[in-house]
Amino acid sequence: MRRNNVVFLVGQVVQPEGRVVDVDGVPTPVIHMAVRTDPASQEQPTVVVRGRQALELSHFLQASPTPLRVMVLGWLHSPSQGPGWVMADRVTAIAPHPVRQAAIASLRRARGGH
Repeated sequence: MRRNNVVFLVGQVVQPEGRVVDVDGVPTPVIHMAVRTDPASQEQPTVVVRGRQALELSHFLQASPTPLRVMVLGWLHSPSQGPGWVMADRVTAIAPHPVRQAAIASLRRARGGH
């Protein structure tokens, strides 16, 4: 359900865990991570990033020498039992120019480009 569950987060990525899962017979990259939106708070929403965005985010995480800050636009998935999580529709890295350049270069190498 996505109706009326829009979420917008800005914060620091905490404990990212990447993996590849099978989605309809297609290997799909997925990153589970927490996003610390308030340094004074212990609450850290869990965010799930999938597909191309997970692949791109993994390169930004590797290129950043400090914990990466992100903006996340997504929707809250609330199961009937247990804690909910945010399914990311869009993730934007908030990174200085050298980190962006390194991440883009890494992506190009991974895709077989120059």
